[in-house]
Amino acid sequence: MSRCDFAGPLWLENACTSEMPIKLCINNLVTIHQRSARPILRVSSFDEFGMTDSRTVTKHSPASIADRLAHVAALGYLADMTRLRADLILLLVAAIWGLAFVFQKTAMTTLGPYTFVASRSLVAAVALAPIAFLESRRATVAAPSSFVSLIAISGLLFFIAAAFQQVGLKTATVTNAGFLTALYVVFTPFVAWAWHKKSPNRVVWPAAVLSFVGTWFLGGGAFSAFNQGDILIAICAVFWATHVVSTSYATKHNRPLTFTCLQFAIVAVLAMIAAAWLETPTWAALQSTAGEIAYVGILSSALTFTLFAVAMKHTPPSEAAVIISTECLFGALAGAILLGERLGWISWLGAGLIVASVILVQLAPAWEEQRAKARATAST
Repeated sequence: MSRCDFAGPLWLENACTSEMPIKLCINNLVTIHQRSARPILRVSSFDEFGMTDSRTVTKHSPASIADRLAHVAALGYLADMTRLRADLILLLVAAIWGLAFVFQKTAMTTLGPYTFVASRSLVAAVALAPIAFLESRRATVAAPSSFVSLIAISGLLFFIAAAFQQVGLKTATVTNAGFLTALYVVFTPFVAWAWHKKSPNRVVWPAAVLSFVGTWFLGGGAFSAFNQGDILIAICAVFWATHVVSTSYATKHNRPLTFTCLQFAIVAVLAMIAAAWLETPTWAALQSTAGEIAYVGILSSALTFTLFAVAMKHTPPSEAAVIISTECLFGALAGAILLGERLGWISWLGAGLIVASVILVQLAPAWEEQRAKARATAST
């Protein structure tokens, strides 16, 4: 992938380009991992990324973290991106997404799941609106009506997946939620098969077996050990996979920020309707979870999305896939440290098999490309 130098603020650059492989554009557009979380990043975490000016970052403050990352983008720090720096940023993104599982769960102690989904999506849409507007202004071709229809379909799928996940987290552990959600990577090739009528890579089949066995071990060697929340999160992984496939059609429009912003707006409206029908949201409950809502709406949905998209332009896809796959491991680590969750050795074996299946699916395209190049070289 060619190197991209930024001449201005980070948000003004398109997350997808016409030269980018479709898989990367899909990853750039997918907002599967937009979770709620209380920020627990330390000031030292930012120092590693060259933020050495006199501005102060308040520990445990979502607003200051978001402002800090925005300041880095405005300074053009990422203009001189290296592969190592891109990998570190991807690792930071995976950590933020993984840690978010903990606080997505804790938010459920005072706020209903649909109200939470509505709130975080509304904040994300508002945060992305200015840069989505600038992106649209820079577009040379008007968006066709099919683009609007695609946004509506993807927004609906996003809402269903987020709703299943959020409701599931009321009873599921953070550790299980992380590993079960990661199954979407394995499900995606099968959804694409059903959607496009194109058979998946042969590597997907052993990966599916690994994920099935891993899920069985994660439950301690019995599926009956999973509670209702675990089942709902496993179902949400199917919808996340469907969402990934649907967003693949958006890459040709080259408007990732507009797509994501409007998608969040649709999710917010649908979740508001569900909340008004099924819940009784209160201002006090919203105030008590303001930190979680601000974190996921600003940092995880807007800033992290942009950092992820930029970093993916400077690191090989296979390498990036492995780094991002550590999200569920960060989730398990956060659950153990912050919530005292523990897995038995059988469950850890299952978790390892799930991670292996995810990495196997992610690396399959790179392996196929290498084999194709080797055959082409041998034939000449």
